[in-house]
Amino acid sequence: MAFRFTESELMNEPLHTSRDKCVYYNKTTNKIFTSAYEGIPENLLLNFLGWMIFMILFAVLRKRAWNYGRIALVQKTEEKWTQLFYGTMDEVVGASEVESITSLDSSIHIDKGYCSWLTAIFKIKDENILMKCGPDAVQYLSFQRHIIVYMLIMMIISLTVVLPINFQGDLEGDERTFGHTTLSNLDPSSSYLWTHVTLAILYLPLGIIIMRRFSVTIKFDERDTSVSRTLMITHIPSKDCDSANLHRHFREAYPEMEIQDIQLAYNISRVSVLDKEREKVYQAKLYCESYVKNTGMRLDMRPYACGNICGVCDVFGCPTVDAIEYYTEEEARLRNQVDQERASALKKPLGIAFITLTSVEAASKIYEDHKPSYKCSNNPPTSSVSCHLKPHNWHVQFAPSPKDIYWENLSVSSNYWYIKAVLVNCFLFLVLFFLTTPAIVVNFLDTMTVENELEKMVSKVNALIFMRPNSSLRLYTNGPK
Repeated sequence: MAFRFTESELMNEPLHTSRDKCVYYNKTTNKIFTSAYEGIPENLLLNFLGWMIFMILFAVLRKRAWNYGRIALVQKTEEKWTQLFYGTMDEVVGASEVESITSLDSSIHIDKGYCSWLTAIFKIKDENILMKCGPDAVQYLSFQRHIIVYMLIMMIISLTVVLPINFQGDLEGDERTFGHTTLSNLDPSSSYLWTHVTLAILYLPLGIIIMRRFSVTIKFDERDTSVSRTLMITHIPSKDCDSANLHRHFREAYPEMEIQDIQLAYNISRVSVLDKEREKVYQAKLYCESYVKNTGMRLDMRPYACGNICGVCDVFGCPTVDAIEYYTEEEARLRNQVDQERASALKKPLGIAFITLTSVEAASKIYEDHKPSYKCSNNPPTSSVSCHLKPHNWHVQFAPSPKDIYWENLSVSSNYWYIKAVLVNCFLFLVLFFLTTPAIVVNFLDTMTVENELEKMVSKVNALIFMRPNSSLRLYTNGPK
């Protein structure tokens, strides 16, 4: 038996529902979150719980699985690859050992528990960060400290001045409504609105004063003037990229200029990985030797994946070994691999050269000659080796400071970096724009209700016929059983 209803009949005819059914419906609809303050307290609680879980997980894994709990912030400074390739290996290793011992002395007395790194965060000095990460990191952290101070001042003013003023109105619900705490709660003719205007104006000079204080603390090191005299040239044919050809080209193309130094870049991505592994092994060996010196006991270890966490590895044929002997053998093996890879990398230039001239004017002249014109081409001076070096294809720019260059990344194609940057920024935009707003997150969770079968059926029918909920309920209750 079929029933047909027109939309007008369903819309106009009143729906008679008993009081018991309404009470039953209300009892079976239980929301997970309340609507007080638009779900912001619940959102803050969820963020705090998530932060606590990740902090505990990090502390446990760091203590159990990390390389003897060394603190990354006070590890040695990364090796300058110019020294690694243009100096001797003994100089590199010698400098590494001196810095590693300093790092070890700092890490031994700091890292003794699961959460000891929390205190180290507040005790670490800018000198340690400068040694590890350079002056740019110190300036960035100083900038963040000034921003924190600025936001702290704004928060105090908002809680002690703005919030009580907003509570004086009565246009947006009661005290448990989020709108009651906002500017829209005040009457448009209220004199309290001038407080908002005044504070908004005062925040601007306050920010300028704080940022001015930050800017005067920035120190520019102008002792090394060779950076401004050094050009970075890319797109040189790899097979003809050597110092002799470049010296000959600039001597013939610019006879009035003197080239002070020419350095080539090589593919050191593999060397970088091996050298970092060697340094980790050396740090671990120093820790074990210091432990024996302080306690008189030698450490044992399981050199397997998750061997420090799993305590039943002996049953599966994974016994412990002496830690000092293992790390000594690993250090020797990795050092040999670093030497072999370095020798191999020196035979494969990337087509990138760093040219240092005797004056800034000479560097600027070469830069201008190789700058593309409005026709997207240039006509630099030629030489007898121009047919091999192809200077018209060069991309010339002033070289950054060597300490600001990730030498192992020079072998990565620029197209790859652009694609990676686009994908990463798109992902961050989607995450930060759609998922970090409390109203979006809480409203989504608020729709997760505990419903009975009647509500589920009503929702499905309502979605299909695009009618109001009461019309859909009437259609369902009067239909055939």
